[in-house]
Amino acid sequence: MWRAIEERLGRALSILMLVMIVAIITEKRAYAYTDPGTGIMLVQIILSAMFGLLFRLRSLLYRNKRAPSRNVANDDVAGND
Repeated sequence: MWRAIEERLGRALSILMLVMIVAIITEKRAYAYTDPGTGIMLVQIILSAMFGLLFRLRSLLYRNKRAPSRNVANDDVAGND
């Protein structure tokens, strides 16, 4: 299970890096103005999305760790009580 999560996360990071590299390479001059308030708002949106994703992944990982295992031997022992 952990290996599948690591593979998916690795693929997502690889795609993100590829998109960022393409965006940097194909950069054009923008004939527009972004005031400091808008720039900070964009930074806040990006950071909050990243931390929200990290929190969600952490909660999923801890939930899976605490889930009881479905072991046949454990079910037999619990059924004998």
